[in-house]
Amino acid sequence: IDPLPAPLVDGVPVLDGKPPTEYTTAYRMRDGRGVWLKYEAHAVTARHSFSWRGLAEYDYWALVAGRALLWAASREAEVSVNPATAEGSSSVDRAQAGRATVTLTNTSPRPLQVIVTTEVRRASDGWRKSLGEARAAVVPGQPVQVSVSLPRLRADDYFLDVVVKSSRGVEGFGARAFTVTSDFGVESVVMDRSFVERGETMTGKITLRGTPPV
Repeated sequence: IDPLPAPLVDGVPVLDGKPPTEYTTAYRMRDGRGVWLKYEAHAVTARHSFSWRGLAEYDYWALVAGRALLWAASREAEVSVNPATAEGSSSVDRAQAGRATVTLTNTSPRPLQVIVTTEVRRASDGWRKSLGEARAAVVPGQPVQVSVSLPRLRADDYFLDVVVKSSRGVEGFGARAFTVTSDFGVESVVMDRSFVERGETMTGKITLRGTPPV
């Protein structure tokens, strides 16, 4: 199926530098559906050597597999969740006020009152910060945008996580990968030795990049 169905693309973040369109293929088989996820795996999620980043990203590979299973079973969510940073860019300048939007589309036959819960997660170590909740009325066939304020974050890679619930339970979920950039920061750290024993000392040199704010 080309293009891919929205449930396999919307709200699925870039992982390993690849959007879902690069490793996902969808099929129709008579009255059924099938999805081929083209990545190396032991089970249903991508296989990676251990890293703190890999541990943080595991949930997003599970999101990929979960979306594929739901769509193949014709049980995809009736509310699509598509987060995006300002102007659709994948980078956010640390010096500017960060903004994001979450676009919700209701494919069910009736309006829904939903609660949108957002959270930001740092890819390098899994650090998280809740961004609160917002309420929205989602009318069938009419996309609704929910605005999200991003906190000031250090330069690094992040994910914006979104979960949408109604009185029926979880209606949808999605995430967006983005990078926070900065004109200033730590360029390098050089130590005079690789380790010390108790009571010993070591010295180092830190080189800064750019002009730090006062």
